Amino acid sequence: MVRRDAPALLNYVILPTLLLRLSVVMLRRGVLAWLSRVGVLLVVVCCCLSLLYVITCSPHADEPMAGQPLPRVGGMAMPGGPSRPGGVGGAPIGPAGREGFQALLQEREEQHRQHIASLKKQIAQLKEALQERSEQLKGMQDSVEKTAGKGTVGDVADEHSHSDLQEFLRSQVSRAELE
Repeated sequence: MVRRDAPALLNYVILPTLLLRLSVVMLRRGVLAWLSRVGVLLVVVCCCLSLLYVITCSPHADEPMAGQPLPRVGGMAMPGGPSRPGGVGGAPIGPAGREGFQALLQEREEQHRQHIASLKKQIAQLKEALQERSEQLKGMQDSVEKTAGKGTVGDVADEHSHSDLQEFLRSQVSRAELE
């Protein structure tokens, strides 16, 4: 009887356990091999993409570099600037290059002047609105002082004044955000 149970034990218990362990080990090896291949592939793809980015986004020698500061009108000495021989990228700057820089400088100065003028106009408008509002509040305070003997009317006027002030401040903030 022991002999009949031995093959059954071998066939039903020991062999499936060994096969399960073997398949788990093989599965681990397969997953590790697969992960290493995917990892190498991702590294290669990232390297190729970064190389492509560097090639397409780097400035060329014949074009001025966008990140370089613009030369000053007075010809301040800057490395590779118009006051020295050899401009941006080592290329010599002739009269046409200097004129281009001057035109670019003048255009930027004009943009700054327009922005400053716009800001001054906004400040003037806000000052006028503030002046009008302070006059309104002063008038309301005078009317509140006149009706100080009447407690309920004064309370209503204070609440009305406070709500008007909040509404004015909200409109000014929204107006400033739009401009």
